[in-house]
Amino acid sequence: INQKGMVKYQIEVQQVVLEQLLPYNNIKVYSWFDDFGLIENLDNYKDYVHYSGIVNSNMLLWMKEGKGELKKDTYKEYLKEIENYYLNYEYDNLFG
Repeated sequence: INQKGMVKYQIEVQQVVLEQLLPYNNIKVYSWFDDFGLIENLDNYKDYVHYSGIVNSNMLLWMKEGKGELKKDTYKEYLKEIENYYLNYEYDNLFG
């Protein structure tokens, strides 16, 4: 996404989706894009875009615990945090 210059667009899409879904009490939205230890550990992936089975199983447990749930009163801070992180990440270390 970064190499294609689409980071801001991806975050804007997330914002639109969150603003449409979060007002509903019967919908829960979870994200771990701000769990930088999780996403930076390449051992957590089975290919370049999919998490391993262990991570997916953990996500089910985390959802049960409420970890990673986005709320209408905190999602804007979440978006700012991931935007700052992904726009300033040293991608050259991966591709250099």
